[in-house]
Amino acid sequence: MITRLEEPPSRIFDAIGRGTSEFTYGLLHARGLADENERLRAQLRTYDHYTETVIRLQQDIAEIRQLSGFEPPPGRVVVKARIIDSLPYDSKVIIDKGSASGIKAGQPVLAAGGIFGRVSAVLPNSASVILLTSADPTNRIGAMVTRTPPNTPSVGLLHGESADRLVLEFSDPLAPVSPGDLVVTSGYSDLIPRNLPVGRVTKVEDFPDYGKRQAIIFPTVRLGFVPEVTVLE
Repeated sequence: MITRLEEPPSRIFDAIGRGTSEFTYGLLHARGLADENERLRAQLRTYDHYTETVIRLQQDIAEIRQLSGFEPPPGRVVVKARIIDSLPYDSKVIIDKGSASGIKAGQPVLAAGGIFGRVSAVLPNSASVILLTSADPTNRIGAMVTRTPPNTPSVGLLHGESADRLVLEFSDPLAPVSPGDLVVTSGYSDLIPRNLPVGRVTKVEDFPDYGKRQAIIFPTVRLGFVPEVTVLE
């Protein structure tokens, strides 16, 4: 009888002891579990970054293949070059081909997807290229809007403002243009041919007091991911 009477309390105390032990274990190891969770989160972030990098590299490879198949306009030849240095504060890059390869100042430089910039200075075995997005006031080219269905293109002067922003200024304040329209080079130049892709219109801005209209353009070429270019001679 004494044994039977003592047995239930002993079980209760045993259960309390186990619960207290597990609670104490949890307190002692909570920090370790938190560190483990953070480590797993960091691994997940690394995996996501790796996946994005692989996708970007695959896109770059596809663009390089596309560039290798570029057909120049009649009477023009192309010279392939690699970017060997970048001057971000000057919005310029240096390529590994120069006057010895027939490169001259003013020639357009293409990357997969469209026009990248223009040759600004030349040495025998290298050349400086000013990016299309450079805000240099001398960095202007003729460009036009192509629309669907086709109509008379709206022509203007294109200049850069930042790495992902171009501005096309129209002489006609009523120039037909809408977000989504494709912008290409106008061809009103002996050096830069017509219909080289520039970018897409993202916004149209009107300044009625000045009789002015302009379009904000997102460039076609991803300027930060261009390992190779083509100079159009």
